[in-house]
Amino acid sequence: MADETPDVSATPVPTRHEPADDYRAFVDELRWTHPIEDPEDAAYAAAVVLCQLERRLTGERRDELAFRLPEEFQILLAACPRVDGSGAQRTNARTFLADVADLLGTEPTATFQIVSAVFTALRDRLPDEDVHWVASQLPPDLADIWRRPV
Repeated sequence: MADETPDVSATPVPTRHEPADDYRAFVDELRWTHPIEDPEDAAYAAAVVLCQLERRLTGERRDELAFRLPEEFQILLAACPRVDGSGAQRTNARTFLADVADLLGTEPTATFQIVSAVFTALRDRLPDEDVHWVASQLPPDLADIWRRPV
């Protein structure tokens, strides 16, 4: 009898459909996925990654995207430090990860896991057109981290 094991590498990863306004589930997802045990640490890590991501987006759509996010996310983004007149920072993934690591005080492997978890949790709460728009705003290596695996 022939082996009928399906080729899983040819199957796209299904999109999860998380409630867009479920901030608690977002924070819990970060705690369950990675070694962030304290909800306050998970919320802080999410805020750091969201702020770093937001700094790399441009145009009116950035504000529209923030406005469509749940209130808790909007509060996090509103608290992001901004420098008047500064444009988007289109730095590469290495710089993005180093910035997050510096702010969180984490090692590179943990930083990558945290960024990936925040990106995944956020992507799963955005419509596909917003996911693609964010990717288009990022340098290629950072966009690769942002994109859904397929």
